[in-house]
Amino acid sequence: DNHNHNHNYNGTQSIRDFSEPMEQPQTQNVVATMNVSCRLDLKDIVTRSRNSEYNPKRFAAVVMRIREPKSTALIFQTGKIVITGARS
Repeated sequence: DNHNHNHNYNGTQSIRDFSEPMEQPQTQNVVATMNVSCRLDLKDIVTRSRNSEYNPKRFAAVVMRIREPKSTALIFQTGKIVITGARS
């Protein structure tokens, strides 16, 4: 049969050794959303801010790079803001 099964060829299955400490989970990407509840002038925002770009033909939001914490904010005309890429 053509089903994929996770069996070793000798029929044994690998069992985790619980005597060794398991690797701790690490935060890789924090996402925050907010709504400023008013319409935003994206052209005005991009001209008044640093490290930001606005190319409405490519993407309908201002993309703002934040240095600390290293992250990216997406600012939409609707007033919705998404910040992504922070580690903590």
